[in-house]
Amino acid sequence: SIFIDNPNLVSSQATPVVKKRITGSGFIISANGKIATNFQWVRGMHEIFVTLADKRQFKARISRTEPKNDLAILQIAASNLPAIGLARQVEEGEGVIGIGANKRGVSVGVIVSTPAQTPAIGLVSDITVTRDNSGGPLLNVYGQALGINSTQTRAPLGLFRHASLSQLSSDGYNKASESINLLSQIGFSA
Repeated sequence: SIFIDNPNLVSSQATPVVKKRITGSGFIISANGKIATNFQWVRGMHEIFVTLADKRQFKARISRTEPKNDLAILQIAASNLPAIGLARQVEEGEGVIGIGANKRGVSVGVIVSTPAQTPAIGLVSDITVTRDNSGGPLLNVYGQALGINSTQTRAPLGLFRHASLSQLSSDGYNKASESINLLSQIGFSA
């Protein structure tokens, strides 16, 4: 995961500049600097900064948003980044782990329903999504991202709906097929 830092500058002639800082998780989905995160972390922001696990910081721009699914795709000026592979398939009952940019953001569960089963609802799991893992990936047992965690997309019965990333995979956002040493790549250390 990455650390999204949004200093939001609000200014008018009559009032002083107010700086608002919001932080959240995200993850690299392509080696050329595409990053998935929550729309809630970047909504209305004038400046967005991304800090990678190796502490490098980049200014980011929004390249795509899906507010209904709480999904934003950011672009940073970087290359040869360790991207998380995107899963092309998901099955009901599949084991998953949701993680964020810090140690408290880990939750384990299973897929309850898939977009093919419930198109109106989409990808649903029983993991616990909190501020600590919102914006981070929902991973399968192969370390591939199935979706993105969000505190904003609840499903019935206290479950969580995840924006599916399979469409991004078919759109060519990510060509990585394996995630070697996955947890260190996404900035999580125990």
